[in-house]
Amino acid sequence: MSALLLARAGANHRFFDPAQLFLAGERGLWIDPSDFSTMWQDAAGTTPVTATGQPVGLIHDKSGNGNHLSQSTSGQRPTLAQDGGGNYYLQFTAANSHVLTAGNGSGLAANTDSILISVGARFDTTSDGTVVARSLQGNADGRYYFARFGVEGGMEISVNSTGGFQNKAAVADTSTAVRVITGTINRNGTGQVSKIDDSSLGSNTGSAGSDPGMTSAYRYLVGGYNNPSDTGEVAFFDGRLYSLVTRFAAIDTGLIARLRTWQGMKCGVTV
Repeated sequence: MSALLLARAGANHRFFDPAQLFLAGERGLWIDPSDFSTMWQDAAGTTPVTATGQPVGLIHDKSGNGNHLSQSTSGQRPTLAQDGGGNYYLQFTAANSHVLTAGNGSGLAANTDSILISVGARFDTTSDGTVVARSLQGNADGRYYFARFGVEGGMEISVNSTGGFQNKAAVADTSTAVRVITGTINRNGTGQVSKIDDSSLGSNTGSAGSDPGMTSAYRYLVGGYNNPSDTGEVAFFDGRLYSLVTRFAAIDTGLIARLRTWQGMKCGVTV
């Protein structure tokens, strides 16, 4: 590829902003720990985050949907950190039950045919852990999650509905490298294809379409999995979160490629 084409490709991704994923009012959220203007040390948003090492009790959603993430318990707040390349991230520690939540409501219910969850992240250990969940432990109805569960084969994205529909994909995974991990679900009745990192991982059959069971009012969690009564959390994440995007809309592969490149730049890896 010529130097001119390479320059054009770089500029194309440099001017990409995840806000482009939500210009038509698509539901979802986007958080960016490198943007200090979106973070506070307390859940009430009174004390801003100004330096690494400080807890993050509130981080604002930049998608325009108002799905801000918070933690009211001081000991369960992740901390802002910076790696050797100057990239900012939220440090989650499983032993301290670090987790952020967007609360109840329909704003993050997966009542659409297509779902995207993409993260710039690193698991600090080879252990299991949950990056994102809106799901009750032991209940397969109206849930979704993006996590690493050894019993399920590794890194997995899964969606279930009250109508008995399930679509999931998993790959063997014990990596502790910094990377961009992307999962998509397409349950539009034409194959229900699941993908992780742009590779097709098979499909599941079942009832398709927008199942009203997906509107269940579970909390949306980052760094943990909802317990059976949704009053606590389990399966905590031990690692770094550089960026997170969740989007409920038709999957545009071109936009996903640009998002993954942007997230790679945020965590210092080439995608």
